[in-house]
Amino acid sequence: MLRSIRIASMVLVLAGCDPSSREGGVVPRSLDGTELDGRLEFDPGGELVLDQGAQRLFDYFLTVEGELDARELDAWVAEQLRAELDPQRAAAVMRAWSAYVEFRVAAAAALADRASLRQPEQIEERVLAALDASLGDTPLAAAERRRIEQGFALHRALTLPDADARAAELARLSADETRRFAESRAGAYLVGRRAVERARSSQADPDTIAAIRAQHFDAIEAGAAERLAALDVRRAAWAQRVNEFRAARERLRASFVGSDAALETALAALDAGRFTAAERRRVHAIDRVGDPR
Repeated sequence: MLRSIRIASMVLVLAGCDPSSREGGVVPRSLDGTELDGRLEFDPGGELVLDQGAQRLFDYFLTVEGELDARELDAWVAEQLRAELDPQRAAAVMRAWSAYVEFRVAAAAALADRASLRQPEQIEERVLAALDASLGDTPLAAAERRRIEQGFALHRALTLPDADARAAELARLSADETRRFAESRAGAYLVGRRAVERARSSQADPDTIAAIRAQHFDAIEAGAAERLAALDVRRAAWAQRVNEFRAARERLRASFVGSDAALETALAALDAGRFTAAERRRVHAIDRVGDPR
């Protein structure tokens, strides 16, 4: 399921991969036709840098929790990793996966144990202790700590009995969140995206857009501008395929002689001849909104 991955430097990029295309093994039914998304980065010693890119991959795997039990899920994840990574890297990712799952289980238990942990502060303390114990000093732990602390702070604000105090605290939290977002990678990406959108709306040429991307995105993540440019190419190719299909479909409808049932059969054959099953679902979805991207 991790086919067509790309290794650049010490980074393993997992994006746009169709799990149903994997040779060998059984793909959980709930993942059939879906696309993998994640980014795995390794340090010089071969250890995984546990960040939000890895979290996206782990959360993807966790979507099959209801389909596989814990032991089956671990075995399935290990199989996928061994199939695509060298043994050292596969073992490093598996250790991080186990730690992430351990944290989620412990946090869920703390949140569910409201009988013995009646005060929100006690629950927050236990969740954060689970975070430290499982994920330690990692980029993902830092991000999760901020998210947890913000969630409990919001809960405390919403339960303040005095309306004026409640409104003041909510306003403070909102201002803090806005400031943090502006200082974050996500905020920096948003600024860059808006700069690119302004350039496009003013009919800027491709070289100008590439320069704007390099200015904004490469400072955040090496090679980001190049990857976004490649994404533009893939999107344009996809839009062309969809538009060509729509034109062929209209020609078929205009020239077809026969029953409605025969026309539907011919349209289905045209559809199947141009797209995979996963692509057909995407085409049918965008047909409803009219945007081929």
